[in-house]
Amino acid sequence: MSSQFIKLLFPLTTHTGKIRVKKRKDIFYQGLPIATRQAPLDSDCYLEWQISYDLQKNNSNFEKHYASVKNKGEIRNEKKEPTGRYVYELSDYLIEIVKQKFIELEEIKKLLKEIKREKEFLTDDLEIYRSHPKPYKFKQWNFLKCTITYPLLIYEVSNLLIKVEIVVKEKQKAVGIQPMLYLCLSLKLMEEFPQLEGQTVGSKQKASYLVNKHNFNFIIETIRIFALLSKKHHQDVINILTTILDWKENIF
Repeated sequence: MSSQFIKLLFPLTTHTGKIRVKKRKDIFYQGLPIATRQAPLDSDCYLEWQISYDLQKNNSNFEKHYASVKNKGEIRNEKKEPTGRYVYELSDYLIEIVKQKFIELEEIKKLLKEIKREKEFLTDDLEIYRSHPKPYKFKQWNFLKCTITYPLLIYEVSNLLIKVEIVVKEKQKAVGIQPMLYLCLSLKLMEEFPQLEGQTVGSKQKASYLVNKHNFNFIIETIRIFALLSKKHHQDVINILTTILDWKENIF
C-alpha cells in the first residue's frame, strides 16, 4: 500500500557536508552556518542542501551513498548506452513521486519534451566580474586590490518556504565557470520543528520533511532548473527522464 508521502531525512550536526544548518533573517542576507549543538535553533534557521541528481560509479563513496537509494539502477542515454551514472537523490525522489502517483508518467513525457526544446543556458548568459585593480596599502605592504562578483540566483518555490539558490563560480580543475545549485528549506518545514525550536541538538540528531501530493512540485521545479544550468546539466536531465520512461513497465 502506498504510504502517501516520502520522508526526507536531514542531519543537523554535520557542518562540512552537503547539508548544513544556516541562519539568516531573509533571503537577501548571507546565510551563516551555526553550531547546532551549542546554538539554539529558531525560525530563522534553514537547511542548505547541495542536492545531486545522480551518482557516479567512480565516486570514492559510491557504495555508502548508493545504499540510501530506493530505486537502484544505472542512468542510460537516449541510445540506451550506459553513462556510468546512477539514480541518486533528486532522480530517486522523482521516481518516487511517480510511484506514489503524485504525478503521472504522461507529465514526465511532457516535461522531457519541454526540456529538449531548451537551447539557451544560464552559464552562457552569466559572467563573473572582476573590478579594475586599485592601490591598497596595509601597514608597509603595497597591494593592488580587485573585487570579484559572483552571480547568485534565487528562485522561490510557490507557497512552500523552499528556495533554489544558484551560485556561479570558476571551475577549480578546468577552464570556465560552473553553477552550483542548493535547495534551501526553512527549519519550520521540518516535522520536528515544534520540539527543536529554542533547543540545541544532540549527536547525530536528524530532522524530517514529508513530501506529499501537495508539496512535491519543488522536485519537478528543481529538475527543470537543473536542465537550465548548462549544456551538460541539460543532457544529464534528459538522460534521467529518458531512463525513467524506459523503466515504466518495471517500476510503476
